Amino acid sequence: MVGHPHAPGEAHLQAVDASLAAMIATVGPCAMQFREDRFGALVSAIISQQVASAAATTIHRRMCELLPDHVPTPEAIAALSPEQLRSAGLSGQKAKYLQALAAFVVDKRLDLQALDQMTDDEVASALVAVPGIGRWTADMFLIFSLRRPDVLPLGDLAVREAFMHHYGLEKGDFPHKAVAIAQAWRPWRSLACWYFYRDADARKGRAPVV
Repeated sequence: MVGHPHAPGEAHLQAVDASLAAMIATVGPCAMQFREDRFGALVSAIISQQVASAAATTIHRRMCELLPDHVPTPEAIAALSPEQLRSAGLSGQKAKYLQALAAFVVDKRLDLQALDQMTDDEVASALVAVPGIGRWTADMFLIFSLRRPDVLPLGDLAVREAFMHHYGLEKGDFPHKAVAIAQAWRPWRSLACWYFYRDADARKGRAPVV
């Protein structure tokens, strides 16, 4: 495809890894979806933790109905009481996490625009300082909000399953053997993981999410 932004990365992965070459041939050109609303992406990530995607969608919708313009902003979330957040279906713990995130952004302890000038590790450190945000959420944010091309989210279940399914790794092989295999993919490890997600969707007969 002329001008396809992921073509260089796809060509590299096809050249260095036979399993990824087969996935790329089956899935086709990358159609990765990015989140431009950085705060909204983190809100969605917190809501989605340990709940089914359908439930997370319902909770997110109900929460947004409580907000001005139905859009989650730091100021709007901070203005809600814990009781209001729980009324949308959030647990008490997640309500605290959302209000902590809002407070961090409002008072500039977390400057979402300044993240562009940070390394991947610096971004992750800044994010995990917020209660309720762990390394997996930071990695997803790096890939799907900041568009960082070389992230390897080994805390992601689908990525770990892909290493086991396609490369024969076992639980004890993480992280060292997985990191060694992925070294050849650099600087396109994020793209490789996106193909893992699509491959997992296809193997499990579910609609793609990202």
